[in-house]
Amino acid sequence: MFDIAEEKLNAKDYNGAIIEYTKVVKKVDNFYEAYIGRGRCYAALNKKNEAITDYTKALSIKKDSPLAFYYRSLIYIDMGKDKDALSDLDNAIKYRASYFEAYIKRASLNAKLKKYSNAYEDYTKAIELDDKNADAFYNRGLVCILLSKPNDAILDFTQSIQLNPSFANAYFQRGILYDSNTKYKEATYDYTKCIELKMANKEIYTKRAYSNYNLKDYLNAINDFTKLVTVYKLKDNDLFHKRGLCYLNILKYNEAIKDFTKVLSTDPKNIIVLINRAYAYEQLKKPPMALLDYNKILILDSKNAEAFYKRGNIYYNQKKYDKAMEDLTNSINNKPTPDAYYIRGLVYENTNFKTEACTDFKSAAALGHKEADKIVKKYCF
Repeated sequence: MFDIAEEKLNAKDYNGAIIEYTKVVKKVDNFYEAYIGRGRCYAALNKKNEAITDYTKALSIKKDSPLAFYYRSLIYIDMGKDKDALSDLDNAIKYRASYFEAYIKRASLNAKLKKYSNAYEDYTKAIELDDKNADAFYNRGLVCILLSKPNDAILDFTQSIQLNPSFANAYFQRGILYDSNTKYKEATYDYTKCIELKMANKEIYTKRAYSNYNLKDYLNAINDFTKLVTVYKLKDNDLFHKRGLCYLNILKYNEAIKDFTKVLSTDPKNIIVLINRAYAYEQLKKPPMALLDYNKILILDSKNAEAFYKRGNIYYNQKKYDKAMEDLTNSINNKPTPDAYYIRGLVYENTNFKTEACTDFKSAAALGHKEADKIVKKYCF
């Protein structure tokens, strides 16, 4: 009768199995295995109270049954009775020291309860019992992250991947850790594996886009940013800004300007984007458009040394020396740079202020400007 009940349980005929287990316990009241089996059927049918009653009955017959403790702990976990579940798992392991599943479940529960050291120890014990279990390594890796052991986590995720090369989540978690360690090449590889394993979503593409950007692999970064804004319809300004910077780096200035303008349409006071767009306009030989952006920046930030310098440089190239002198002086007063001293030196030189020009060239040279240093050595004594 018990064997018939077991067959029905294994065939997932839970109601049929319950009938057979009930026949068993009516014949032999202390047949504790039958109570465990019937409890499993009740659990599968989501009849939690009936399941607990049977597991408890089994334990009243055999107080050291690791199976009864283990299965009852699963019900307690489902019911949110974590303390009771932990107690049962402790007992399951007490009476079966090699109970792999109990270590795994207790580790998971300890992690949930933020007892990360205990969770780590349990996963480690489980791995000692079965060192071919990819999930155990993966979950211990997650705990290592919570214990601020990123290198150990990487080792665990790597072991998990070696055991299961199709473990997309392990690639993803390892990729995040590589990212945080500025190992962008390795991170990009892991994100790409996630996509190949059909774990493609906006988070994966976002992370790969930024990793490619940090690698200066601008073409692949552009492809990912484009997918995010077209397929996933993301409207994050930083995506457009970063894609614009990618275009800037591959000398596609018109495309860069379009992306920067997209950002500025909703964030018109973004000084960094204004500076980048102005630079793109300069590269396209459109100084009037660049001047408009530098003017906007200086309205927003009247002490922006970079905007003063770049506007002053445009004025110098336009031979508007008075305006150039004013802007370059403002730039130097706010933040002295070798370039600003050098260009102001050229302004002085072109307006026949040789002494002042040499003074600026010397200042630029002292700050590491090579061209200024050549001029000083040749003309300034």
